[in-house]
Amino acid sequence: MLRSVTFLVLAAAVPRVAAAQEQPTREAQPEAQPAPEAQPAPEAQPTPEASPEAGTPAEPPVVIVPLPTQDLTPEQVTAILDAVVSSVAPLCPGRATVPLEDEQRLIAILGCAEPACVGAQLAEARAMAGVLVRMARPRGRGPVTVTLEVVDPVSGSPRMDPVAIEIPADSLEAPGEAVRAAAGQLAPAMPAAPPRSSLLVAVNVDEATVTVDGSAVGPSPVGPVEVPPGRHTVDVERAGFVSARRSVDVGRGEDARLDVMLEVDPENAELLAADAAPLDGAPSSGPEGPWYTRWYVVAGGGVVLAALIVGIVAVAASGGGGDGGQSAIPVPPIE
Repeated sequence: MLRSVTFLVLAAAVPRVAAAQEQPTREAQPEAQPAPEAQPAPEAQPTPEASPEAGTPAEPPVVIVPLPTQDLTPEQVTAILDAVVSSVAPLCPGRATVPLEDEQRLIAILGCAEPACVGAQLAEARAMAGVLVRMARPRGRGPVTVTLEVVDPVSGSPRMDPVAIEIPADSLEAPGEAVRAAAGQLAPAMPAAPPRSSLLVAVNVDEATVTVDGSAVGPSPVGPVEVPPGRHTVDVERAGFVSARRSVDVGRGEDARLDVMLEVDPENAELLAADAAPLDGAPSSGPEGPWYTRWYVVAGGGVVLAALIVGIVAVAASGGGGDGGQSAIPVPPIE
C-alpha cells in the first residue's frame, strides 16, 4: 500500500504536471526536470533485491505505477491500486508484483512526455515490466475510468493495447471485482515465468522431520521441493539423533541436492539399542544366524529322530516274532 506521504506528493504534482503538459512540448521540458533528481532512487528501492543472506538476487518484479487523477481521494486510489496489484499477481508466477512507492520516481514518471522516459525510470527500478494505472474521472464525480497498460522497461513501449475498466461510483471503496474481471486480459503481455529451481534433501535415516526455510516438507525420504533461487536453510531432526542444520545455495533453474547425515545422540544410544532388541521369549537370530540353523539344534534333532526310528523297529520286531497274543500291537512283518 502506498504511504500517505506519497499521496501528498502526487496531489501536489498532478496539477502542476497537467498544467505543464497543456503547453507546447518545448515549454513543458523544464517542468519535467525533476527526473535527474530521482537518480539516487535506485538505492532507495530495496524491494527487487534479495536480502544479503539470500546470496542470489530475486527475480525482477512487475512494477505497478499509479497515475491518479486529483479528483480521487487517497483512500480511493489505495483501493484501486490494491485491487490492481492483487489481480495482476496471479498472472506473474515466480515474480513479485509491487507498487512503485518511490515519490521522486513517481513524480519523474508523471512528468515524462515520451515512453522512453517512463521506460528509463522502470529500468532503474529493476522492473521486468511495468503496469501503468491511469485513473480518470471526467466530470469530477460519477464512475472512474481506469486504464491498464503494460510497458517494457528501457523503451517504455506498450506490449499490447491498453485495457479500460469503468468502476461505478458506489464501488470505489471496493473495486476488486471490477478490476479482476478485466485484468485477466493482460496475461499475454506479462513476462514469462522464470526457470524453476528445486532442492532434494537426502537423509541417511527414515522418518526424520525435514524443514526448508521453516516450512515442513515431510518425513524422510522426501522428493524434490520447488524453491526460489538463493540461499536456503534446511533443518533435519529425529528422536535419538543429533539435529542437523545446513545452508545451501540454489541457482536459477538449478535442481540442487543436499545430503544430510544424522549421527546417533550418545545420550540416547542405549534407548535406540533397546528399541532394536527382540522381545522377551522371542527367538533371535543373533550373530550365529537363525536358531534352527545352529549346530547343537541340528545335532539334537538328529538324536531324537534316530531314537524314534530304533523304537519303531523294536516294537515291530517284538510284534512279528511273538505268539500272536492280544497285547501285541499288530505290525506288518519286515521283509
